[in-house]
Amino acid sequence: MKARVAPTRNVRRLAEVADMLTRRAPGLPGVAIVDGETGFGKTTAINWLVNQVEGIGIYVRARKTWRVASMLKAILAELHIKPRGSADDMLDDVVMALREAKRPLFIDEMNNIVRRPDMVEVVRDIIDLSNQAVILIGYTGLLTELSSHRQLTRRVLQQVTFEAADLADARAVASNCEVEVRDDLLERVLKSARGSIGELTIGLARIEAFAVSRGLKSVGSSDWGKRDEFFTGSQTSTTYGATVTPIGAAR
Repeated sequence: MKARVAPTRNVRRLAEVADMLTRRAPGLPGVAIVDGETGFGKTTAINWLVNQVEGIGIYVRARKTWRVASMLKAILAELHIKPRGSADDMLDDVVMALREAKRPLFIDEMNNIVRRPDMVEVVRDIIDLSNQAVILIGYTGLLTELSSHRQLTRRVLQQVTFEAADLADARAVASNCEVEVRDDLLERVLKSARGSIGELTIGLARIEAFAVSRGLKSVGSSDWGKRDEFFTGSQTSTTYGATVTPIGAAR
């Protein structure tokens, strides 16, 4: 399979929201929440967005072991700045660097620190003082988990909920294959994957290998036969569709 991110609905809507945040009018908040079940492609899409244009974003992955200082050090490392002094000094450096770079900050696995008021407050300081777009990524219900931090949630302009792949998404992923995968087989692997982009990709890779080994340029359900083994591992949620939710700026 070609090593590229398929333009699924989730990916396209994420890109639209990121573009809206970076181009927002003065005075509008610059925070987006990205959430969804495991397997729906959040981290892959975020990494694509961060890297598709050189210098587009600063990406860090929150850890359960983080303290305020370690979070700031991680952000500074991505900004290629050597940490100095106290946590307050490092916060000043993060804010100044983001202002100068004019690059959005992506914090993945936000659920790892959402119950840490000191960490959340420092994230809010970064948002307020840098005036740059910040995208917070986590599992389904991240915005609800953040609801006790009213000073942060009132700055959220958009929420992008990654949801299960549909047939159009499956076709987009299958376009990365070196062989044509016909709809009747796509529907089977999509049903088995239960909308998980991760498992769908694994299943399509196996189908591609099957077709190539038999010299097939196009493969369908009749070629695959009665075998149901598209992949191994757990399967995920059955909710279909993708959702982008505007969050009122004025509260």
